[in-house]
Amino acid sequence: MRKEAGFTLIELLSAMALAAILMTLGASGLRQYWLVRSLDAAGGEVSSELRLLQQRAASESSPVLFGASFRPGTTSWKTFRYSMGANISDAADDTCVALTNGTLSTGVTVLATTAFAASSQVSSGKLSAGCGVLSTDKVTVFFPKGSATSGHLDLQQPSLGRSTAVCVSPLTSRVFKATIEEAASC
Repeated sequence: MRKEAGFTLIELLSAMALAAILMTLGASGLRQYWLVRSLDAAGGEVSSELRLLQQRAASESSPVLFGASFRPGTTSWKTFRYSMGANISDAADDTCVALTNGTLSTGVTVLATTAFAASSQVSSGKLSAGCGVLSTDKVTVFFPKGSATSGHLDLQQPSLGRSTAVCVSPLTSRVFKATIEEAASC
């Protein structure tokens, strides 16, 4: 009797098990790549938006300021335009207008360890009433003369346990991405 060519059941099961293992490893690597890219994209998005605010502040004349607020522990942030009234030392005639409300990339959150602090020239009451900025939000403001409130914003991808930072230099208002270790010197 002649033996027919083909695969045995054990050979087919072995090939299917090997394919399943390779697909699982590939899916895990793809997920890791996607999470890393979302953290990089969030850092780039925030940096780009802060640079845009910096440029808008430089193109306006005093007493118009532009800024951004970040809510620690969430994915939300917003930008605003703050106009100081005729009397710069009195906040009674100041106005704040919300420009954009943003959400960070999938899964990325603002860490509670951000170092931004609101400028003394900006009324927290006007920020709250006009722009919806809470007292717990971290705020950075860009001034027309080219300076800014300094600090760094830490962004985290909790699924990875990785973080990145966006720094703002006080004298030049330079905005740049950095590692968490580098951000300590911002």
